[in-house]
Amino acid sequence: MVSNEEKRQAIQEALERAARLLELSNYRLAYQTLQAVEEDVKQHEVDFPELKNQYDDLLGTARRSARGKIKEAREHLDIILRQPVAEFDEEETRAALRVWETNLLTEEDPLLDSYTEQVDQRSDDYTYFVEAETVRQEVEGLWNQAKQLKETSKDITPGELYERFYNRAYDMVREASAAHPTNSVLA
Repeated sequence: MVSNEEKRQAIQEALERAARLLELSNYRLAYQTLQAVEEDVKQHEVDFPELKNQYDDLLGTARRSARGKIKEAREHLDIILRQPVAEFDEEETRAALRVWETNLLTEEDPLLDSYTEQVDQRSDDYTYFVEAETVRQEVEGLWNQAKQLKETSKDITPGELYERFYNRAYDMVREASAAHPTNSVLA
């Protein structure tokens, strides 16, 4: 049989472990440790008022700190998601999602799920943008070649320009559309 003093000591050690976890900014694990303490107290029907204040303080700190980190991550994501697609930085965005996820005190958060979907969509939009921009630059290069040839060569006919450059540009766009059928920008 475990004595009350041993129970009190075990709870004190768990509270100290939770405090160290908070110092390391591991709010989820600190919170889980505190939940385990609460379960132990209920299960063993023990009451240690001198530890209750410490428990309450640690629990409050864990909750406030985690909420603060989540709020910072959400605000950062809001800024990122309002930026033009061309400025999207997937690594930075995924890092903000990880901060949010690692600071959750519960297993699920519908708002995090919503933001994850928005980030996934923005990532797809960015991929489409890059693909379309690549094609645009290649076509622009062809237009510039055609323009330069038209200005420098007196022997080139409009039919030859059309055949050499305009058809190639059209084919380039058509091939890109076929290669990336889900890219609505190229459709």
